[in-house]
Amino acid sequence: MDNTGIVFSATGANPAIPEMTPKAQARHIHHIGEGRDFPSVTLDEYVKAGADFARMPVGGDIEGYRGVDGCIVRYNNTTGEWVKAYSTGVASYMRPKAGRIYYVKWLELDGGIIDDG
Repeated sequence: MDNTGIVFSATGANPAIPEMTPKAQARHIHHIGEGRDFPSVTLDEYVKAGADFARMPVGGDIEGYRGVDGCIVRYNNTTGEWVKAYSTGVASYMRPKAGRIYYVKWLELDGGIIDDG
């Protein structure tokens, strides 16, 4: 649970996760553009895609967890996309070079809960 009292699902859909705030957008704008993680998308498309991905349930190629601080993380094993979100919005959306190793590292650092049981 984060400081808002909202508890998101570790594995289910989380439709209430908001899009990235303007402050977060400014911190992550470097993921957009030629030679970047998302080379052919606009800022608006990037923001929407990040929120849509964070809201998705786990299953198939998508792994995910809820951190002890209330964050939600999703990782797509096929596309390499990784997203971290809170009740305040998407905090980070990227394709880390380390791929699944990056996901596992943050799973451990976040004290990730991989089921809702």
